[in-house]
Amino acid sequence: MLAILFHIALSQMTIGRYIYAIGSNPNAAEVSGVRISRYGIGLFTLNGVVVGIAGVLAASRFGTATVASANSTIVVRTSAEGQLLQCGL
Repeated sequence: MLAILFHIALSQMTIGRYIYAIGSNPNAAEVSGVRISRYGIGLFTLNGVVVGIAGVLAASRFGTATVASANSTIVVRTSAEGQLLQCGL
């Protein structure tokens, strides 16, 4: 359900186009009028909320939360944050 909402938001709404623009070429997005720092803070906040929800769901499913159960998630999250940091966010 959440994935469907994110798909609609990214493909049909203005903020989705801004996110794609920032991810593709942050310099061009900034020149075209997108406030990169504002949307960057919002995206990091949204990322934290989604990761927190995923952590709670994983802990409830497995009955416990350990660092070993999140190794692959940490790699994916770190690579996504690295890409955002390359954009200057």
